[in-house]
Amino acid sequence: NRAHGGGLGDVGRMAGELGKVETRARMRSSSSNPTGSSPVDHLPSHALCCAPLPSQTPLSPSSSSSVHSTQEWKKRTAKMEKLLGMRRYGNRWWIFKVCIAVGLCLLALSSLYKWVSVSGDDEQYQVNFHSHTFGTGLQSGSNDHVRKHAKQTGVVTSELLEVLEDTGTSTLSDAIDFLNSKFGALPISQQPVEVLKWAARVLPRRRWAQVTSFGLSGLVITDILVKEKLIHRAEVVTIDTLHLFPETYDLIDKAKAHYHLDKLKVYRCKHATTRKEFETKYGSKLYRGDPLLYDFVSKIEPMKRALNELRIVAWITGRRRSQGGERQFLKLFEIDKGDGRLKINPLTHWSREDVWEYVTRNQIPYNKLHDQGYFSIGDEMSTAKATPEMGERAGRWLGENRTECGIHHSQHAESMEGMMKQAERVRAGYVWEQGALRRAKEAGITQVTEENFEEEVVKSTKNLLLEIYDPSCPHCRQFEPKFNALAHFLREKEKTRDPNSWTNPGPIKLARMDGYQNKIPARWSKMIQFDSYPSIYLVYRGMQIKPSRYLEKSHEAEDMERWIRFEIHRMERVRADLASLQ
Repeated sequence: NRAHGGGLGDVGRMAGELGKVETRARMRSSSSNPTGSSPVDHLPSHALCCAPLPSQTPLSPSSSSSVHSTQEWKKRTAKMEKLLGMRRYGNRWWIFKVCIAVGLCLLALSSLYKWVSVSGDDEQYQVNFHSHTFGTGLQSGSNDHVRKHAKQTGVVTSELLEVLEDTGTSTLSDAIDFLNSKFGALPISQQPVEVLKWAARVLPRRRWAQVTSFGLSGLVITDILVKEKLIHRAEVVTIDTLHLFPETYDLIDKAKAHYHLDKLKVYRCKHATTRKEFETKYGSKLYRGDPLLYDFVSKIEPMKRALNELRIVAWITGRRRSQGGERQFLKLFEIDKGDGRLKINPLTHWSREDVWEYVTRNQIPYNKLHDQGYFSIGDEMSTAKATPEMGERAGRWLGENRTECGIHHSQHAESMEGMMKQAERVRAGYVWEQGALRRAKEAGITQVTEENFEEEVVKSTKNLLLEIYDPSCPHCRQFEPKFNALAHFLREKEKTRDPNSWTNPGPIKLARMDGYQNKIPARWSKMIQFDSYPSIYLVYRGMQIKPSRYLEKSHEAEDMERWIRFEIHRMERVRADLASLQ
């Protein structure tokens, strides 16, 4: 064994080979050797031990390691059997192995079941923007009216059956009427507390939420929830539009510390976390170019996402009848016709004086802008000061003939899907615009906005070619390289043209203006009217003559330059005629 460098495994293999040799020898000699003795019997004993075997090869290091691991495993298995007392009852180690395998299988199946249950539960309250989900989640024998309402709204709220059971009514509409009648009969000062207690008792824990912008009414509701020790049963949600006043952000921090709102849920625009990022992706004036789309991107979509992700079946608002407008017919309880959720308005019958009295008496922190003449506070660009006779919400959206941002309007799946597609088009357009702005600057093209229109266009000492475009317009994107090429072409043309030639139109300034988010100032809006993108206008210096619109089909630099020269000469003649008349 030492001569061949083998280990214990080699000894076993040598003994096995030797046994095979002896067996074959005995079989061969059984017929030729009557005595039955094997030739092997006549070999010397040292020959049997030391004769080399043809099949013997040294084990590789990996094989030796495997043998050692196997032996170690057998030792540990024997030790485990001894500890478990299995040796007393024979070798039952396989039973222990089977038990472990069955336990692991049961654990896996249990986890899978829980995951499927939670997923199904989430789908039950998820607003599907692409197709409604009807009929799931309602047990057999459930209230037919609730099922019918769920099918109409697209959201199944089986928890509302508990509302029916609590009120003892047979239909959801009867339950809402019963609740409005019951709590509406209470003294106005008691209504908020009793309504919130009812919500905490009947509605599922953390499946209802207070949605607040930290206005006066919202702060009153938060204060009641904390003092009545109901805050732990509800979620508290706020929407950060990324365009709030600095004073509003300060108030949110103070309220979080004052009420220990460590679990405050803050939802924002889906594709931006800062105002700068929002303006990069949607433009700096989306609120002006498309107010409804701005409200959807910054408020409505985050709000719906919050309700869906938190699986909310009912939410608390701070709306009051005294705020006027669409709220003057408000009720304590209502069903959102868009998604079927229950909306609760505990302060429906309170006046502004009632709210201020509560805030003062309980020393609730409030927005300091109220002391500066602001009644209702929202985004910086859509909030203005107002006087008491104008109404509480008169300072919001001045000149837009509306008093709501859209959060409290019923949003059906079809309209939500349409707004989401429009938002994606706009976002893609302003991603492209970032590169277009850089390329335009390199080509020497001036960027015109509503604010610098007078300076760059009206007071320009040069003739100006103005392109009005929409970043989300595919035709504008196709025209952009041609407009940049025209700028380079005119610059090179000016270098080689005779300055004294009558055909020389003089230096021409090129500019571009985002017409989607910038409006022509009212003073000049009648001179530049457009109904499509892109629109190109030649503006005579000083805007003394009505600009001429380019309507030719060709967008090649040579053709556009030829049209520019022709129009400038025509405008010169018109200007001369006007001067002679004076």
